Amino acid sequence: MSGFPGNLSDSQKEKLRKFKENVSDVLKPEHDDVLLLKFLRARKFDLKRTEKMLRMDIKWREENKVSTILDWYKIPEVFEKYWCGGVCGLDKEGHAIYISPVGNFDPKGVLFSAKASDILKTYIHSIEYQFRSHKRFSEQTAVIAEQHYPELIYRLFIIRAPKIFPVTYSLVKPFLREDTRKKIQVLGSNWKEVLLKQIDPDQLPVYWGGTKTDPDGNEMCTSLIRVGGKIPKSFYLKDREPPHTLTTHEVSRGGVIEFKYEVKNANSVMRYEFQTDCSDIKFGFDLVDAKGKKTAILKLEKYNSHMVPENGEIMIAEPGTYVARFDNSHSWTKSKKLSYWLELLEPSDVEPEFQEMVEGADSMNLND
Repeated sequence: MSGFPGNLSDSQKEKLRKFKENVSDVLKPEHDDVLLLKFLRARKFDLKRTEKMLRMDIKWREENKVSTILDWYKIPEVFEKYWCGGVCGLDKEGHAIYISPVGNFDPKGVLFSAKASDILKTYIHSIEYQFRSHKRFSEQTAVIAEQHYPELIYRLFIIRAPKIFPVTYSLVKPFLREDTRKKIQVLGSNWKEVLLKQIDPDQLPVYWGGTKTDPDGNEMCTSLIRVGGKIPKSFYLKDREPPHTLTTHEVSRGGVIEFKYEVKNANSVMRYEFQTDCSDIKFGFDLVDAKGKKTAILKLEKYNSHMVPENGEIMIAEPGTYVARFDNSHSWTKSKKLSYWLELLEPSDVEPEFQEMVEGADSMNLND
């Protein structure tokens, strides 16, 4: 297939050479020809667009510590038990087979049981694990995979699609590139026959048309594939007592409330938790200089805190004036009942293991 290692046209070879020259200042050891060609194919060998994509990817990975996420991030218990998906083998061409039984996925339970940032981190953790464990993914939802894991999907089969699928797909479709959409195939009643043309039976669980089982005979191979399920309400964050006493404040429609902190010591930590009663709200944390100029430490973003309470820690690398901001300026029709808790910790108050996280970091990333 043209555009892949060992099958490049003269024009593609020249573009690969030129691409490596253009980005030589940021290339890392893992950026071999195989990976660089994935970026080129993802942008149809357009050098300008491919360079932009690669540089954005490198910046994103550095900011969010993606290269070490398997070491520093522990997947929440609820996702260990109820996340969906896993790799069960290789197809006839050597591509990893990833099965995601999304029919068993409980989106409401997930939203009520974890912060949005943990959902995102778990998703990235899952992709990184599979990507590193199965190097032949394409030589081997949707925006992160396309922007930071180019050519991750070689072929996507959808089986037993529910009646609502066309509606769901129409919502996702605008975010998918045309070449990605072409890889998606919705199978009918002959789905087993189609799958077995691409996959040897011993690489596919019995439940999905093959002959593979777990050592204990489980036909879904749950030792390899998380199969999801209904999340018990005991995991719901809303059902638990907040660990702190929250202060309630009515944020008027179009209104903003701010809290100023004079931080005297480097490596301090701002802890926060908040929730709203009926709709979203924006939250951010800024450093303010003597002239009033603000520098975002935690970017002002919108949070669905009426669905899932938000909480986290912000690393403060240097002394100065800081402002925590709850912003309802995007809503001109609704006031918001906000319950919040903010706490500034000086270095002497920070737990030793948490202090290690402060060093060399401006803030915790991957916040939704």
